[in-house]
Amino acid sequence: MTPTQQLELEITTAVSAGLRALGFEKQKHRFSKRIDKDRLGWCGLNIARKNISGIGVNPVVGLAFDPVENFIKKIIPEHREGTFRSSIGYLMPERRYLEWVISLHSPNDVEAKAKEIVTAVALYGLPFMNQFSSLEAVIEAQEQFQFTDRASAIDRLPILYNLAGRQEQANTLLQKRSIELAARDDWAARDQKRLVAALMSGNSPRS
Repeated sequence: MTPTQQLELEITTAVSAGLRALGFEKQKHRFSKRIDKDRLGWCGLNIARKNISGIGVNPVVGLAFDPVENFIKKIIPEHREGTFRSSIGYLMPERRYLEWVISLHSPNDVEAKAKEIVTAVALYGLPFMNQFSSLEAVIEAQEQFQFTDRASAIDRLPILYNLAGRQEQANTLLQKRSIELAARDDWAARDQKRLVAALMSGNSPRS
């Protein structure tokens, strides 16, 4: 194991302990926390190697709204859930990309940096996960492309409208989306077409 790999292992282990104390559980490459029956919060650690000087850790937090993500996964089994996501720095007062840099020359910084990361998740990540506490809050954020991208939001909005009983809005968006995708044949478009076709044929996330 190289010194950099050792540093990665140490910071991951230290952050893991702190996140578990907040109620997170390790699942594959990230940590998850059940907010309620419909919402699953998660936190991942993006680690970048700084040449030979050390590593930088960028925590990313997100929320999966299960009624939507489970429906998409039923149509597209290889789908990776993620209704909302954000690098933690954009949720903090700095409102910018932040990473915690740990130098190979200062390995004793690991515990202090891990504590800072866990504190940031507690102070800014958890409130972020909790702010989408209702179906309408999820819809409003998706409509404004908050903490998501346009393509992801457009995929999810017809499902959300269906869940909210707003079928006319769902149908209008599906028809528009079908026209947009008609001339495309890339892998992303093929998945999106499968989703649109399923919804237009009467498949419902409420069933």
